[in-house]
Amino acid sequence: VAPVRIGKGSYVAAGSTITEDVPPESLALGRARQTNKEGWARTRGRGKPSAGITVREVGPVTVFSVSGRITLGDPATQLGQKIRQALEGGRRQLVVNLADVVYIDSAGMGTLVDATMAARKSGGQLKLASIPRKVRDLLEATNLFRVLEVHPDEAAALASFSET
Repeated sequence: VAPVRIGKGSYVAAGSTITEDVPPESLALGRARQTNKEGWARTRGRGKPSAGITVREVGPVTVFSVSGRITLGDPATQLGQKIRQALEGGRRQLVVNLADVVYIDSAGMGTLVDATMAARKSGGQLKLASIPRKVRDLLEATNLFRVLEVHPDEAAALASFSET
């Protein structure tokens, strides 16, 4: 790693990263122990940005559990399509569980707002549950708490349907 000086007659071991000057006629070894950070690429936006979506029925309520990234393109589109399919199938009580979402962009937020409006238009309700801190901060910054109904967890969202 520049700027370093390698002294005359010195050797650098294969695969080493040298960060200090090497005196003449020396052998420089610079290896760190390997560390693997599992899931790092997914949380940092590397690799394919995608959302995993599972759909299940809890009595009269359809629950969409979303994981990964909800971004422009397939992830946001896929979530919107699944919600529309449930509404077209007569499902009117919907919960979107965001506990495992690591990132959401403006397209993903737009999908949630559009889905909420579509549910209301069809006489139903869409509620959000288990929102991660980063997503919650975004909802607060954009003032979307006025439009979206948010619950601390899935159980609270499910229970809220029997209250109304």
